[in-house]
Amino acid sequence: MGRNIGSSKQLEIHGVQDLLGNIEDIIAGLKGPPGRRAAVTRRASEILGKELHAAAVIVRDETKRRTISQNWPHEAIAGIFAYFDPNKPKRSTALAGVSKRRSMVKWARGTIAMSLATMFEYGTSKMRARPAYRPALQAVRDSVLARVAQGYKKVIESFEWAKTRNV
Repeated sequence: MGRNIGSSKQLEIHGVQDLLGNIEDIIAGLKGPPGRRAAVTRRASEILGKELHAAAVIVRDETKRRTISQNWPHEAIAGIFAYFDPNKPKRSTALAGVSKRRSMVKWARGTIAMSLATMFEYGTSKMRARPAYRPALQAVRDSVLARVAQGYKKVIESFEWAKTRNV
């Protein structure tokens, strides 16, 4: 039975779609000048984006700490990143991961290539696995969920403030 090497791992957060629906209802209920909804939405996106990026940094830092303790090569450790693009206000997404480009190994006899991070995370036929990424995700799961929850709480508070102030 084969295993899915190099697949992405996601930290699933349940209830986000319901929460987004509630936030959209709050936005729809805002009164005031035409640009008000857009301004409040933009501000909410900024607030949430900062918290999502902070959550991705938590994952990145814990992953780096674990890769160092597992004696991963420098090339693989250097490829660990956290990313957030504040210029995409309609889609607040943050990402933490390992850059395949920075840690790719190619063999001379052909086009076979594999990320060093994948080899160390899952092992090879000649090397035992030294997992760091999956244990890091498990270790920081609660911290990441708390950061995301904090972000949504701040968003809801900013909407409530805007609603009561008619800003």
